[in-house]
Amino acid sequence: MLIAETHRWTGRIIVTRYELRRGVMVPVEVIEVENLIVSAGRNAARDAFRQVDIGIRYMAWGTGVTAPAATQTTLVTETGRKAVTSQTTGATGVLTTTTYLSATDANGTLAELGWFAGTGATATAGTGIMMARVLFPGGTHVKTSLEAFNVDRVDTFT
Repeated sequence: MLIAETHRWTGRIIVTRYELRRGVMVPVEVIEVENLIVSAGRNAARDAFRQVDIGIRYMAWGTGVTAPAATQTTLVTETGRKAVTSQTTGATGVLTTTTYLSATDANGTLAELGWFAGTGATATAGTGIMMARVLFPGGTHVKTSLEAFNVDRVDTFT
C-alpha cells in the first residue's frame, strides 16, 4: 500500500536593525518577509534522505535587484558572505538559522540575501548550494558601521 504525504516548506526572514547610540547598539527596526525556497534548495532537502550533507553554512549578500526565481543557483551580484552564527530548533519542524552582521560586516549596499549549504559552501562567493534567496526586506539598504543586523531565517516544515 502506497501512502502519499503532502509536505510544505516555507521560509521567513526576520531582520533586526541596530544603530549605534552612545556607544551601544540599540534595536531600532524589525522587518519580516517571506522568501522563495529555490529549486536547488528543495532538491538538497530531498537529497537529505540519501544522506547528502546539506547543512546551511553561510549567508551571503549582494547588490542584485532581480526578483527571486526558483531556477537561480547563485545571488545575482554577490558581494560578501559570513558563516551562520547559530541554528536552533523550535516547535516541531521549525529551524531558525541566525547570522549576525556586526558594525564591521557587510558595509555597503544590501539588496539581496541568500543562504548556502553543503560541504562545498565556503567563505568564497558562489560556493555551495543556494537554498533560498530574498530581496533585502524593506528595499535596498546602505549599511554603515553605525549599525548591525541580526538576520533570522525561519524554516518551517509541515
